[in-house]
Amino acid sequence: MEKINNILLSGVGGQGTILAANILTHLICEKGFDIRKNEIHGMSQRGGDVCTHIRFGQKVYSPTIEKGNADYLVSFELLEGLRMYPFLKKGGICIINNTEIEPAPVTAGVEKYPEFDKIKKLFSDRTENFIIVDGTSQVKELNNPKGVNIFLLGVLSNHLDLCTVDKWLEAIKKLVKPDFIERNIKCFEAGRNA
Repeated sequence: MEKINNILLSGVGGQGTILAANILTHLICEKGFDIRKNEIHGMSQRGGDVCTHIRFGQKVYSPTIEKGNADYLVSFELLEGLRMYPFLKKGGICIINNTEIEPAPVTAGVEKYPEFDKIKKLFSDRTENFIIVDGTSQVKELNNPKGVNIFLLGVLSNHLDLCTVDKWLEAIKKLVKPDFIERNIKCFEAGRNA
């Protein structure tokens, strides 16, 4: 049976999760794979969760990744990574941006944000391929505070054997607005070097 590759992107509205998914989808289509994408927007315009399932291979029928089957989990925010934890397969690759965006229950004082060490231990127990980066600080230094999505694609590109760096850059140039291309290329390169 042909292997299906599963990538799960998760974040909070406004972090550019959808653009990152579109760049990935473009690259996968260019390689000639059959692909299915499923986007889930939970009040994304109000800082709610945004999650994209991407599945590709020779023939893919379902757009949704089953729990325990994500080869890659890329999370733009710690709590969203924790929420998507059940989808990561044992030994899968997990890339998490070390940023906390408090959801409404935490802001209201009803709930507490989970401790970083507990989140880290949970993922470390599931996979040794647990990569945590401070993309938010790095893209601010590059004068592109909204570039975390492209930064994380740069990190992912080191682990996803999909195409050459040039192809990633071509996709960014094609899908990012012209005024933001150079800044986003710098974010991608910073992610590759992270």
